[in-house]
Order: sequence, then structure tokens, then C-alpha cells
Amino acid sequence: MCGRIHRFTDVGDIARIFAADVPEGLNPGPDYNGSPYSWQLIIRLDKDGKREIANMRWGLVPREALSDQLPYPTFNAKSDTILEKRSFEESARHRRCLVPVDGYYEWDKYVKGKKVAYALSMKDKSPFCLAGIWSWWMRDGKVLETFAVVTCEPNPEFEKFHPRMPVILHPEDYDRWLQVGDTEYPPLDLCKPFPAERMHVWRVNPEVGDIKKNHRGLLDPYVEPPQEPEPPRPEKKRKTKPPAVNPDQGLLF
Repeated sequence: MCGRIHRFTDVGDIARIFAADVPEGLNPGPDYNGSPYSWQLIIRLDKDGKREIANMRWGLVPREALSDQLPYPTFNAKSDTILEKRSFEESARHRRCLVPVDGYYEWDKYVKGKKVAYALSMKDKSPFCLAGIWSWWMRDGKVLETFAVVTCEPNPEFEKFHPRMPVILHPEDYDRWLQVGDTEYPPLDLCKPFPAERMHVWRVNPEVGDIKKNHRGLLDPYVEPPQEPEPPRPEKKRKTKPPAVNPDQGLLF
């Protein structure tokens, strides 16, 4: 699963690194806690086959949907069933994209009643691209472009987080993923778990679980604060029972 990302690389640097054009006026700031239904950058091919950056809402709305508010989540699309799902099939065949990020978040087991948050990025701290699909939806003159992140089985090191992980594409596979090519057989063979040894994982501030929190400090390494020792409890005084009185005591006759 991929339900939270972080992106702080400037859009101009994203354009340079991934060889894409930027529409005039598109200059979103960093997003340290990007969540579904937020607006995120994607890279797609324009009508001339060149890479371009676009700003889309996370959570794919298929073209045939009656409303842009769906009763089910569509921010992730499983690669192994993507062609079987009506919501995703057309986009998987005709409209694939790259989702540039600096990393994403996952959660591990509960500690003291709370899940432990981790950030995942490349070891060299470079931005990278997740595999995505996108769609456009129009009703009553309203046009909305949306996308979903494609997921696959995790590598063995990341199984502890979730039974799915986002598809992280290798740079040499970007063109093949983007190009429509054979619509009958989209390049789903690229949807493989990314090697764990090329990634960096560290524990981060549990505030990242709150989508309202969005600041650079969320990515700082987090150490559980030491617990203050509990004050000693006062010893309970034992109640001493008075000696039992024998009712016959003192009766001599």
C-alpha cells in the first residue's frame, strides 16, 4: 500500500532530473505529508510524446463515474488485478504516468498502543518515480484529472510494513512505462518489488499520522522519549486488629 508520500524537491529540479516540461505557473511548494485526495505532481506524455508535469488529485476517478466522489478508495491500484478492475483498466492500458517523490511513509507494529511511523527513500536521497495511472473526468463543464499509484508485492524486508508496496520504477524503464505502445499488453512486468538494499528506512515523528501536520520536522529521525519513572507509591499501613477478647475471661466462678 502507498497512502502517504513526501516530496520536497523543487518542481524545476524535478523537470530537470526527469526531463519533463513544466506548464507556466505550476510551482507547488513542498509536501511533507501528501495523502490521498491531495493534489500531487505527476509526469505524463503530452500529445507530441514529450514528458510534461501536471498537477492532479490523488485518487483516480474513472471517466464513466457519475460523480467525482466515489464510495470506494482508488488511490492505489494492484498491478496483478489492474486489468480486471473496471475503474483502472482503461487507464492502465492508455494513460500511465510517473509520480515523482522523495519518499513515502509506512507504519509498523504497535508500540505502547500506537503504530510506529517510518519514512522510506533512496539511500542517495535522490528523488524517484512511482508507477501511476491517470484519468480525466468531466461533468457539467467540470473537468478533473486524477491518478492512482500502482502497487505490487513487497520485497522481503518490507513485508513487515504491509503486504503491498508502491511500484518504484527504474529510470531505464520510465519511457517504456509512459509509452502507450501495445494497449493489449501493458508493461506490467515492470511492476516488481524494488530492492531493499537500495533504500533507506528510518523512524519518524508519529505526527505524520495526522494529515493536518505538514512540516519538514516530520522527516527528522525520531527517538522514543525516555519514560519518567513513576513516583514511589506510599506504603499502605497495615491495620492491626485488636486482640480478640474471650468473653469468658475474668470469670473465675
